[in-house]
Amino acid sequence: MMMDYLFKNEGAFSRVQLDRLAQSRVAVAGLGAFAFGAVNLAQLGVGHLRIADPDTFERHNANRQPLATLSNRGKNKTDQVEQWIRDLVPEVKLEAFPDGVTLENVERFIEGMEVVVDAVDFLRPDVKLTLHRLCRQKKIPVVTGLLVGRGAICYCFLHDGPDFEEFFACPQDPELRKTWTMPASRIMPHDTRFPEDGGLTRRAALRHTFEVLNGRLPITSNPVSAGTSHLLLGTMVTNLLLGLPVVGVPTISYCDFSSLSMGTHDLSALVDDHKNSIWTRMAAVYDAVLVPSSGQATVFTELRDRYVRDLKDCAKILEAGGGTGLLAEALVQQGHEVTVLDRNLEMLAHAVRRARQAGGKMLVGEGDVEDLFFADGIFDAYISNNVLYLTDLEKTLREAFRVLRPGGKIALSSPQVTPDLKAIGGSLDRLLASGVEEKTAREFLDCQLEMLQSPAVTPRKAEEVQSLLHSLGFSEVEKVEQAYAGINFYLVARK
Repeated sequence: MMMDYLFKNEGAFSRVQLDRLAQSRVAVAGLGAFAFGAVNLAQLGVGHLRIADPDTFERHNANRQPLATLSNRGKNKTDQVEQWIRDLVPEVKLEAFPDGVTLENVERFIEGMEVVVDAVDFLRPDVKLTLHRLCRQKKIPVVTGLLVGRGAICYCFLHDGPDFEEFFACPQDPELRKTWTMPASRIMPHDTRFPEDGGLTRRAALRHTFEVLNGRLPITSNPVSAGTSHLLLGTMVTNLLLGLPVVGVPTISYCDFSSLSMGTHDLSALVDDHKNSIWTRMAAVYDAVLVPSSGQATVFTELRDRYVRDLKDCAKILEAGGGTGLLAEALVQQGHEVTVLDRNLEMLAHAVRRARQAGGKMLVGEGDVEDLFFADGIFDAYISNNVLYLTDLEKTLREAFRVLRPGGKIALSSPQVTPDLKAIGGSLDRLLASGVEEKTAREFLDCQLEMLQSPAVTPRKAEEVQSLLHSLGFSEVEKVEQAYAGINFYLVARK
């Protein structure tokens, strides 16, 4: 039954609902920004709580974690939150896991629970993925969220919707999982704005997220966003326990005080696009075909060497549509700093792995080449390979012009004719001769054939591109050459 001294909860909740909460069981994994949320659940009258966090309170937690006091500095978060809850609501059945949720205790932590709140650090993907996988098997809803700017996002994973790995596009390759990072498109799909000169802009918010995901800035967190997360996650947990309406992924809930907006956002199109994209399939075989283990030269390696040769004087390079990072890796090895943008998360997973090996000289993120989030005039060079034929040409090149410094270079390669599909279909022998495994070669060719028959493919003549570059303000075209066995042009110009 409801604890008598919590009687003021009645009214907003019926007596029946409060009695239901008193019988409910919730586990909270992670007591950083959501520590106060766990306390709120106890104050609401949730009868059985499990809490877990291995970390200690430190001074830098004080801006958003009420228990990060000077007297608590260095003390275990689980121990301190447990004491807080017992002082407030001593009747609650409370189980504490001061060592946090681990691969060894995760099954015991969720056993018998009705709802699990996942606030496990994203830097511990092994624990996070295991927690979600086991909850899915036991049909336990998982509520998780993120602090974003002056707001927060709530994700509710139900047993009949996309699971965590599908929604966040976790790669299946175990090696790629080791370097997997949160996709920006799942963090900031709504109109979040961050401050920059002239006010609040979405471009600044996307740029900030890019810097955070590349480890150049700390994750933004403040009392407004922490309080918002308590509100969103707590409401979702309460509704689940009471059988009230909830939205599950691929729809997310958000509240954002920078743009004074709140609501839900359906990301099903993004999830489906990733799952069905030809590039998601292509990612698994892309590198093995373009740079075979035999070391034999290919049309790609020949073009790669041209980029390396022509960009020697460019320190900071943006590659738009950089895929798995093959070209960027070669440039980084020559001492350049390269930023890689792409929209396909499976391709980017390979690029992230390369970036982790590049010692900070390679940055990787999701981005739209037709609407870049970077500031004006910050790159010495802009490059793309096999991208223009899939984009709005004018929008893409206009953005390239904007982000280049005066005198900066642009180097482009793209198909100028539709390749002979029969010739591509007959390329199997050539790939096998270069050392590519037959299964890999066939998958790559199947993907190529399917992609080139898409109505979205638009070959670009070199003359068309030159004319547009001139109209946008590029001062000089340094060279125009044939590439990819005459299928592509290769062009270098200056701003």
